[in-house]
Amino acid sequence: MISPALLGELGGTFEAKQVPEQYKIIQKFIQNHPPDYLRTYWYPVKGRYAFYSLEYPIVSAYYLTGNLGYFLTDTCNAEVFKQTNYISKIFGLLNIKYCFLPVDKELLYRGRDSYLEVLNNQIGLKKLEIGEGIDVFENQYFLPRFFATDNGALITGGLKALSSLSSLGG
Repeated sequence: MISPALLGELGGTFEAKQVPEQYKIIQKFIQNHPPDYLRTYWYPVKGRYAFYSLEYPIVSAYYLTGNLGYFLTDTCNAEVFKQTNYISKIFGLLNIKYCFLPVDKELLYRGRDSYLEVLNNQIGLKKLEIGEGIDVFENQYFLPRFFATDNGALITGGLKALSSLSSLGG
């Protein structure tokens, strides 16, 4: 009974898995940044082997909660994303510097092209080439963890207000 476990003959959950090379490239890409606080955003969900740490936490659309979660999850984001081209400004306020699509095809429910179309249409997200089969976008509106501003505003009103805020041009 114990011999299959010792010989590596178990399947399913206990089967040894190889981390896809693309995830190793993504990890090196993220770790090559100076130790600064930045987040990565995985759309629509984080990849199975996605890298994260205390300095480089992950934000997954799937795990966001409340109105913002509804705004960014797969069930509605295609429609809301189409209403605004400036979601990268919201990402900047959340310290999100890079947006990734998972390498795992089965996590892209509507197909890779559908998600790429949404991200390609966002002003302020610049597609980067870091390796074959890796889709990553850099947020041009990225803000550091702490920053000063001349003026500020308190925005209330849920999803509709958030959508309006992200549609501000400039």
